[in-house]
Amino acid sequence: MPVTEPVIVGASGATLRTADGRELIDCASAAFGYQYPVVREAVSAQLSVLPQSTRMFLNRPLADLVRHLAESTPGDLAVTYPANSAAEAMEGALKLALGYHRRSGRRGFVATLGSDHGGSGGAMSVSRLGSPERAEVAGAPIDVAFVRFGDTTELRRAVERARPAAAVLEPIATGEGLTVPPAGYLSAVREICDESGALLIVNETITGLGRTGARFAVDAENVVPDVLVLGGALGGGVLPVGAYVTRAAINRRVYGRRGPWLHGSTTGGNPLACVAAVSVLDVMEREDLPGRSRINARRIRQSLNDIHLRHADVVKSVASVGQLAAITFHDPASARGAASQARAHGVLAWEGALDRGVLGLRPPLICTGAELERALDGIRAAVDAVGTVAEERIA
Repeated sequence: MPVTEPVIVGASGATLRTADGRELIDCASAAFGYQYPVVREAVSAQLSVLPQSTRMFLNRPLADLVRHLAESTPGDLAVTYPANSAAEAMEGALKLALGYHRRSGRRGFVATLGSDHGGSGGAMSVSRLGSPERAEVAGAPIDVAFVRFGDTTELRRAVERARPAAAVLEPIATGEGLTVPPAGYLSAVREICDESGALLIVNETITGLGRTGARFAVDAENVVPDVLVLGGALGGGVLPVGAYVTRAAINRRVYGRRGPWLHGSTTGGNPLACVAAVSVLDVMEREDLPGRSRINARRIRQSLNDIHLRHADVVKSVASVGQLAAITFHDPASARGAASQARAHGVLAWEGALDRGVLGLRPPLICTGAELERALDGIRAAVDAVGTVAEERIA
């Protein structure tokens, strides 16, 4: 079978390099970035000492990661369960909520529409996008009631009716583009969960680690979830890493003095992965990644507003928060055309919702100002090209 897509042979920062000598700015992955010296060197040093370790004993990199996450995550979140990916971390978070409510008989969940929490069974069960076959999981182990993201009235009714073990959501819905909730939404969700006894599981795989201009998106409303799910950028562009972090009181209720028997991971929390994650958390604080995102956010917002103003005939709306952005076109064909043109102009945009007319921008956390300018120039040229085609069609 012939290869029709570019073959990536190297990367650094936010720039991907292909076998045919081209460069693409990665605005699709919502990653940390590539070949960052601090992360790469820390992992390389650990590789020569203790790359993997038995889970029968504690290793120092894991202890360092647990401490760093307790210091970095909101409020009294203090107990970390390491995993190999965000999907595995979500599985663990769901099991933790079920374990917390095992005596009360609460077995289901309430989740919001428009989020994709991963490709494993439980994570897919609490994900629902536009495609029915993507949402329906044969033999799914849990019952899930879905509500519209941002609608607290609908959420309250569902929680009162279903009495779920937990409510599951992203602080900003990213599964179908970028849906920003109304002000006060996260605080209201926290209140609804507190009143009903349901836990609140928040997935910050995409929005966390400074990407929205704060350490975590929930910080915008000073909300502390009961379980925080992380992954993706936590691996520093070097290794797959996931984790979920909870309160000590929840951990005690589920496990007491026993080990976390609901969460078993042979390689989750291995020394290499933990060193990568600790390096990412260090970089987040030392280099002020939230502050960098706030600076980049202004440039992204200005550029997208200009694009919308110039091409209202093809662009329906634009949205951005920090280093997350989305352009919604009037029709899917224009979105697909813009994605193709973006590649031609050296930008790899997020293409997960082209069938809904949405093109996303999710540059890495360490994206430089110069790389961001190149990306925005490429997106502008891509939409210009789509707009020209639309004008010619009308003429």
